[in-house]
Amino acid sequence: MAPQQQQEVEVVVQQQQQQQQGERGAAAVSLRVLLFAGARELAGTAEGVLTGVPARTDVDHLLRRVTEAFSLGAMSGAFILALNHDYVMPGDQVRVRDGDELAVIPPLSGG
Repeated sequence: MAPQQQQEVEVVVQQQQQQQQGERGAAAVSLRVLLFAGARELAGTAEGVLTGVPARTDVDHLLRRVTEAFSLGAMSGAFILALNHDYVMPGDQVRVRDGDELAVIPPLSGG
Protein backbone atom coordinates (compact mmCIF):
# COMPACT_ATOMS: atom_id res chain seq x y z
CA MET A 1 0.00 0.00 0.00
CA ALA A 2 1.35 3.44 -0.90
CA PRO A 3 2.10 5.82 2.00
CA GLN A 4 -0.64 8.25 0.96
CA GLN A 5 -3.22 5.46 0.81
CA GLN A 6 -2.16 4.23 4.24
CA GLN A 7 -2.58 7.74 5.71
CA GLU A 8 -6.07 7.99 4.17
CA VAL A 9 -7.01 4.60 5.65
CA GLU A 10 -5.71 5.64 9.08
CA VAL A 11 -7.78 8.86 8.96
CA VAL A 12 -10.92 6.91 8.03
CA VAL A 13 -10.29 4.40 10.84
CA GLN A 14 -9.81 7.25 13.36
CA GLN A 15 -13.04 8.88 12.22
CA GLN A 16 -14.92 5.60 12.56
CA GLN A 17 -13.49 5.03 16.04
CA GLN A 18 -14.51 8.53 17.12
CA GLN A 19 -18.01 8.01 15.76
CA GLN A 20 -18.34 4.64 17.53
CA GLN A 21 -17.05 6.14 20.77
CA GLY A 22 -19.71 8.87 20.57
CA GLU A 23 -22.42 6.31 19.80
CA ARG A 24 -21.50 4.26 22.88
CA GLY A 25 -21.82 7.34 25.01
CA ALA A 26 -18.18 7.39 26.05
CA ALA A 27 -17.92 11.07 25.19
CA ALA A 28 -18.99 13.48 27.91
CA VAL A 29 -20.77 16.74 27.17
CA SER A 30 -21.92 19.86 29.00
CA LEU A 31 -25.58 20.87 29.12
CA ARG A 32 -27.05 24.32 29.67
CA VAL A 33 -29.60 23.97 32.48
CA LEU A 34 -32.54 26.36 32.87
CA LEU A 35 -34.44 26.36 36.16
CA PHE A 36 -37.96 27.70 36.55
CA ALA A 37 -40.22 28.75 39.44
CA GLY A 38 -39.63 26.68 42.61
CA ALA A 39 -36.59 24.96 41.10
CA ARG A 40 -35.02 28.36 40.48
CA GLU A 41 -35.75 29.39 44.07
CA LEU A 42 -34.25 26.21 45.57
CA ALA A 43 -31.15 26.37 43.37
CA GLY A 44 -30.69 30.09 43.88
CA THR A 45 -30.11 30.58 40.16
CA ALA A 46 -32.07 30.59 36.92
CA GLU A 47 -29.35 28.98 34.85
CA GLY A 48 -26.34 26.71 35.20
CA VAL A 49 -24.18 24.13 33.49
CA LEU A 50 -24.16 20.38 34.02
CA THR A 51 -20.80 18.90 32.97
CA GLY A 52 -19.57 15.38 32.38
CA VAL A 53 -22.88 14.07 31.03
CA PRO A 54 -22.54 10.95 28.85
CA ALA A 55 -23.56 11.62 25.24
CA ARG A 56 -25.92 8.64 25.46
CA THR A 57 -27.80 8.52 28.72
CA ASP A 58 -31.25 8.11 30.19
CA VAL A 59 -33.58 10.62 31.76
CA ASP A 60 -33.29 8.97 35.19
CA HIS A 61 -29.56 9.73 35.15
CA LEU A 62 -30.26 13.35 34.15
CA LEU A 63 -32.83 13.71 36.94
CA ARG A 64 -30.33 12.44 39.54
CA ARG A 65 -27.54 14.68 38.24
CA VAL A 66 -29.74 17.80 38.14
CA THR A 67 -31.13 17.09 41.61
CA GLU A 68 -27.62 16.75 43.07
CA ALA A 69 -25.95 19.57 41.14
CA PHE A 70 -28.64 22.16 41.89
CA SER A 71 -29.71 21.04 45.39
CA LEU A 72 -33.24 20.13 44.31
CA GLY A 73 -33.70 17.27 46.78
CA ALA A 74 -36.80 18.92 48.28
CA MET A 75 -38.43 18.65 44.83
CA SER A 76 -37.10 15.20 43.98
CA GLY A 77 -39.63 13.37 41.84
CA ALA A 78 -41.84 16.45 41.54
CA PHE A 79 -40.39 18.03 38.41
CA ILE A 80 -39.99 17.07 34.78
CA LEU A 81 -37.30 17.81 32.24
CA ALA A 82 -37.38 19.19 28.73
CA LEU A 83 -34.44 18.59 26.44
CA ASN A 84 -34.15 21.19 23.69
CA HIS A 85 -37.81 22.18 24.20
CA ASP A 86 -39.12 18.58 24.09
CA TYR A 87 -40.42 16.92 27.24
CA VAL A 88 -38.55 13.75 28.22
CA MET A 89 -39.85 11.15 30.63
CA PRO A 90 -38.13 8.87 33.18
CA GLY A 91 -36.93 5.73 31.43
CA ASP A 92 -36.39 7.49 28.09
CA GLN A 93 -33.00 6.99 26.47
CA VAL A 94 -31.60 10.23 25.06
CA ARG A 95 -28.63 11.50 23.11
CA VAL A 96 -27.23 14.83 24.15
CA ARG A 97 -24.70 17.11 22.53
CA ASP A 98 -22.46 19.74 23.96
CA GLY A 99 -24.51 22.87 24.68
CA ASP A 100 -27.94 21.21 24.58
CA GLU A 101 -30.56 22.89 26.74
CA LEU A 102 -32.09 21.03 29.67
CA ALA A 103 -35.03 22.78 31.34
CA VAL A 104 -36.16 21.87 34.88
CA ILE A 105 -39.91 22.33 35.06
CA PRO A 106 -41.58 22.09 38.48
CA PRO A 107 -45.26 21.23 38.94
CA LEU A 108 -47.64 23.85 37.65
CA SER A 109 -50.66 24.98 39.59
CA GLY A 110 -53.44 27.41 39.09
CA GLY A 111 -56.50 27.55 36.97
